[in-house]
Amino acid sequence: MKKVLFATIALMCSLFVACNKNNQTPETSDDPQVKDTTPASAMLSFKFLFTKDMVENTSLELRFDNGEGEVKTETPKKEDFKKLEWLDAYAYGLILSSSKLPATFTMHRKMTLPNDITGLTSFLYKNGYTYQYALYNAAGEQVYLNKEENIFIGMDSNGEKVTKLVEGGRNEKTITFSFDEKGSLKIAESKD
Repeated sequence: MKKVLFATIALMCSLFVACNKNNQTPETSDDPQVKDTTPASAMLSFKFLFTKDMVENTSLELRFDNGEGEVKTETPKKEDFKKLEWLDAYAYGLILSSSKLPATFTMHRKMTLPNDITGLTSFLYKNGYTYQYALYNAAGEQVYLNKEENIFIGMDSNGEKVTKLVEGGRNEKTITFSFDEKGSLKIAESKD
C-alpha cells in the first residue's frame, strides 16, 4: 500500500513539474527553442492611392516620417506610380521601420495644381491609402503580420470643384499610425 501511495505521489509531482514547465510564457521560458513573441519594433508598408486624373493633373508632395528622425519627402512623377488594376488606382509609398516600441509613423500628402483644370468636365478624385505592418521581437524575428488593408473613398467631380478643393487646402491629409509598447495599432487621420 505504501508503495502505491509513494508511486502515486511521485507521479503527481512529475506531472505537476512537467505541466508547469510547458505552461511558461515565451517571455519567461528557459527553452532556447521557444520563440519570444513580445513585440519590440514595427515595420509599416504604406502607399497613398490616387486616380489617373490626380496623377495626370496634379503635383504631389508626400512626406514619410518614421518618428525617429528619418523623414523622406518625395515628389513623384507620373512614371513613379504603380498601377493597381484591381483598385483602378495608382499607388506610391515606402516601407518605414522603427527600432523600438512605442512607435509613431506619420505620412502627409499635399496636392497642388501646376495647370488650370477648371475646364475639365469630369475629374475622378479619390482619397485613399493601403497599408500592411509587421511586428518584430528583440531578436528581429517577425512575430505578427497583418493582412493588407485598403481605405479608398472618392467622388466624381469636375475641374472647377477640384480646383476649389485644392486651393482651399482641403485635399491635404496627414495619417498617423501609432503603435503602443505592446504593438497595438491606432490610426488617426487629419486634414491640415
